[in-house]
Amino acid sequence: MACQNWRKLLLIAVIIQAISGPCVALDLQNVLVVETPKKNEEPSKLTIVHKPDSVSMVKEIQSIPAHDISPVITLALGLTPTQGVHWKGLRVGNIFKRPSANVLIAVTDVPIDNKFGIDHSYTSYRVDESAKTVTGNAFLDMVHGPNKENVATYVSNVFEKKPLTVSISASYEVAQAGFGNQGKSFSVFLDGLDEKFHVASPSDDHLFDSLSASKEATLKEFEKFNFGKGMRELLYELALHPLVIKMYLITDVHFNVEKKLMIVTLPDDKKIPFDMNKRSDYIFFAEIFTMLKSLEIIKANKDLIHDDAPDVYTYSISSIKALDMEHGKDSNQVHAAIRVLHHVVPKIYKSFNEMYDGEALIELLSRGSSGRLVFERPEQAKKMYEHVKPHLHVQHEQDFRHRLPFIHLKKNLGTNMVNGICHSLNGLLNLFGSKAKIDCHGQSSDARVGRSLMAAATTNSPLTEKNFLKRLNISPVYTSDYPVIFNIILWLMIILAIGLYVTAAVMWDMDPGRDSIIYRMTSQRIKTD
Repeated sequence: MACQNWRKLLLIAVIIQAISGPCVALDLQNVLVVETPKKNEEPSKLTIVHKPDSVSMVKEIQSIPAHDISPVITLALGLTPTQGVHWKGLRVGNIFKRPSANVLIAVTDVPIDNKFGIDHSYTSYRVDESAKTVTGNAFLDMVHGPNKENVATYVSNVFEKKPLTVSISASYEVAQAGFGNQGKSFSVFLDGLDEKFHVASPSDDHLFDSLSASKEATLKEFEKFNFGKGMRELLYELALHPLVIKMYLITDVHFNVEKKLMIVTLPDDKKIPFDMNKRSDYIFFAEIFTMLKSLEIIKANKDLIHDDAPDVYTYSISSIKALDMEHGKDSNQVHAAIRVLHHVVPKIYKSFNEMYDGEALIELLSRGSSGRLVFERPEQAKKMYEHVKPHLHVQHEQDFRHRLPFIHLKKNLGTNMVNGICHSLNGLLNLFGSKAKIDCHGQSSDARVGRSLMAAATTNSPLTEKNFLKRLNISPVYTSDYPVIFNIILWLMIILAIGLYVTAAVMWDMDPGRDSIIYRMTSQRIKTD
């Protein structure tokens, strides 16, 4: 089976190992067969939701390369990106007044024609994903950029750790992509095992600690939290001078405490239940709750945002895919969830716009469904899954590897495909609630993939910047003055060394009896002359 089609993978482990030899025969009774995601046929879209007057965009340009999104954001903040930007859609603006913050709101696995309450007049660009990806995941390249230093880290370095950088997502990998890893940086992500959001930060500031709560505590907050009662979406507007008639679609969300159901009432009065005992249903509302609650925390600590350093926020809603896998792409739950996002997304960007008095650059990155891992043969796959399922919650990684040692991949798979498979399987394990992580052997992983936010967040010792960076096992953080000082010292030492060598060489070959007048004249004659 593995030899017939490279799209069929044999999931029997947490290690991806590319076999350089011929395919080997395997016992299919101990194999879970999954299929790689099909190529995304629905392009991504970047919409400039709000921009200050100091930023000017060209509307006539139709697309933007995926790897240019992060550098363009860096350039729009008035900083020089670490790589050249070939996109011509950003014009020169007011260099003396730059945006006070950048907010990137990413929504994945939804039809990109969804406007999320955004006016049609906003500037939108199709995202070109044809270029070779760095991580094997085009979406992570959009959020993080092609280099190891993302926007949040770069801004923190330039402004000496003053900026507030926040990255929130149910996806562990996406949360890492927006993590600044120094100064006032916070990353909020979901623990796949206990269904609990964790907060990682290199500082000892406990600003967002309230976001890290157990499922039981979060459900109690659901009782009093307003997810959207009487949400209005403008259907059409009719001008009858002097009156203006507007027709709205009303959506309502309320929590049934006894049954632990989140009920979404659609405009046609159809009630869609979300069972909070189901992992996918709970994660969707927990992710939204975490983002909206973070806005309340930031509003209550305005002293952190009113300074001379730009702040960076990355809010990625990545839980729609789990609903898709649980209920189906065309299910009522998926349609109701998207309807809820039509209220939540505008609420997020409007809150940031108010907090920064209109001086925040806000983008919406929409990405259509990229496919999902599906079983090749339902009946056989069910038996295989039942065999694998008991091992997904093991506490020790060695036990997991012993039972499910590796994955066989065909020898001619490219690096991008292997990395893409790695990201897909990591998401699958996270969906199952497993602590296991995919280790792509033989691949050069970048620093972002290598960091362990989970380890940093679950440790019992206090998270100071020093021990946090030590646990991450990454290189020391240098200030922006480091290359300048290094070059001054380097070239000064080179010049001194060359000068010393020339002086020594000249003195070595000098003949005092012939070359110097001092040794050819007596002291009396010197006085006379």
